[in-house]
Amino acid sequence: MFISVLQASLASAGEKSCSTEVGKRHAEMLVNWCKNVSPATHPPCNAANSCDLVIDEIKRGCAFLKHEKNSPYYCRLTYRGSDE
Repeated sequence: MFISVLQASLASAGEKSCSTEVGKRHAEMLVNWCKNVSPATHPPCNAANSCDLVIDEIKRGCAFLKHEKNSPYYCRLTYRGSDE
C-alpha cells in the first residue's frame, strides 16, 4: 500500500532522481529495500534513478517472495489483499 501511494504521487514527477522526487532519506529507504529483494545481478537500485524504476524493481523482487513466510514487511504491504 505504501509503495502504491508513493508511486501514484510520483506519476507526474518525470525522470528526476528518486532523491530529488522524495528526498534523500526516503530514497535511501527505497534503495535499501530494492537491494534487499532484487534478484538482478545489476539491479537499478540507485537513488539517482527515478523512484518509479526503483519501486518497479522492489515489486518484481517481492513477486518472487510474496508466498514466503518470512518475506520483508514491505513485500507483504505491496501484496496485501492479493489473491495471487
